Amino acid sequence: MNSTMLKRIQLTQTDDSHAVSSNPGTQTDNSNFISKDKTQWSALPPVNNPRGRQAAHNILRENTGPTRQVSECAVTRQGAFNCFITTDMIDIIVKCSNEEGVRVFDDQWTEITAVEMQTYIGLLLLAGVYRCRLEPVIHLWSREQGRPLFAASMARDRFQNITLVMRFDSKTTRLERRQRDKMAPIREIHDKFAAKCRSSYKPGSQLCG
Repeated sequence: MNSTMLKRIQLTQTDDSHAVSSNPGTQTDNSNFISKDKTQWSALPPVNNPRGRQAAHNILRENTGPTRQVSECAVTRQGAFNCFITTDMIDIIVKCSNEEGVRVFDDQWTEITAVEMQTYIGLLLLAGVYRCRLEPVIHLWSREQGRPLFAASMARDRFQNITLVMRFDSKTTRLERRQRDKMAPIREIHDKFAAKCRSSYKPGSQLCG
């Protein structure tokens, strides 16, 4: 291989590396990344001050972990549930899901109650505990292969119907709201849930560092 060809190969490799690093959302090297908004992220923790002192903005000045409020409420399963999924959130989901149920099933629809919606969400959480993400719903209610608690809590057809009509906002006003907010279908519930997460748990340095 002559020297001219080697120079061409080196130039090509250099051009390719510049192209990769200039594109947003790409990896610049083994530890640094650039997101679409040009924010630079590193897979390595920041280097401490040579004198051994943390920068002021990296010092946590409040207790981390569950807050006092959630510690007092989460003494029961229902209390722990209410720390994150509040009554007003349930009411919004019930109202919007019933609207969709009437639209889809017309007068054949039986309205969801708040207790029934809590049961439905509880079964979703239980499915997560059992790692049932790829397991067919029919298996969860199966007498041979399923878990008795699912069938004891709710009929399988009812569970599937609620899944079909589950909504977090009113579909009649969604188009107008979506023009100014892409998260319109879940905005109200998302904001309420995020607020409850912030008030229930204070993250430590593992998340804030």
